[in-house]
Amino acid sequence: MKTLLVCVSTILLMITSACEKQEQQTFTPIPVDYKSWHQPLKKSLDYQIPGHGDSRRIVFLNEQARNARKIKDNKNKEMVDFPDGSIIIKEVYKREGSGYQVTPQLVVMVKNRKNEDALDGWLYYVRNAGSPQVRLINTRFCVGCHEAANEVHPYFDNNLEGMFRDYVFLNVAK
Repeated sequence: MKTLLVCVSTILLMITSACEKQEQQTFTPIPVDYKSWHQPLKKSLDYQIPGHGDSRRIVFLNEQARNARKIKDNKNKEMVDFPDGSIIIKEVYKREGSGYQVTPQLVVMVKNRKNEDALDGWLYYVRNAGSPQVRLINTRFCVGCHEAANEVHPYFDNNLEGMFRDYVFLNVAK
């Protein structure tokens, strides 16, 4: 009887563990209502940029990201700070012939300074077009390019003052 109890307990533990792993794998930082979020650009971006290639992109910000603020650093220089919980989602429509894909790839930045996987305070995720799986990008691939957002760059308003913008190319801070 003890052997049977141990076997049943072991099987239940294995099932519970498998369910927890499956829940972790299906975690998504992409809320279903993200299309109702603020769009900081009046039009989609349809020119090539590093990391996204020849595509059309539409950017969405959640409420926390809209609360990005300009603050002073320890040298009294102005900088941008996004609060934890900020989510920025880019729909990326790859070029197909003379048009673009119908279903976008989703590229996501989530501000979470306390997460051990965060790179400079951000978690970077991608969900490929037509896939339900969301992957955490825990290499420097994304943040390596986004570091340039903190310098003078050729995109949007060019960040001519070279302000630290918390790794975000768009100047959305108040």
